[in-house]
Amino acid sequence: MSRFAHPLPFSPDYDFQAVKPVTLNGQAYTPGDRIEKGDLGARRLRQLYEARIISPLAPTGAALLKAAPAPQEAPQAPSEPEVEETPAEATSAPVEGSGKQAVHKGFGRWYVVDADGNELAGPMTKDEALAQAAG
Repeated sequence: MSRFAHPLPFSPDYDFQAVKPVTLNGQAYTPGDRIEKGDLGARRLRQLYEARIISPLAPTGAALLKAAPAPQEAPQAPSEPEVEETPAEATSAPVEGSGKQAVHKGFGRWYVVDADGNELAGPMTKDEALAQAAG
C-alpha cells in the first residue's frame, strides 16, 4: 500500500507542471513551471509522473466548459419495466425434456441442478454438464 495516492491516473494528454526542480531537454524547471512536453515521449512522461517529479495541471474553468458535451434532448420512447435476473437464471442452460439444467457458477465451473435447485453433480466443464443434464 502506498503512502501517497496520485490524484489522477496517468495520461500523456495532460498538461504537466514541475513539482521538483528538474532539467529536461536542457531547460531547467522549478516547482510550478509548466512542462514543455513536445519532445518528451509518453514513456518518459510516465516515469517522471510516477517519480513525482511532475504532476498534471488542473484544467481551467474555460477548458472544462469547452470539453463538456452539450446536453441533447431526444424524445424517448416509453420503455418496458426491466426484469432483474438472478445470476443463476442469467447463466443457466436448461435442457429440453428433463427437469435438469446446467448452471454456471463462476470460474468455468458448471453444475447440474434439478427443478428444485438441488445440486446433482459438479463441478465440471460446460459440455459435460450439458451432456449429463440431457442424459
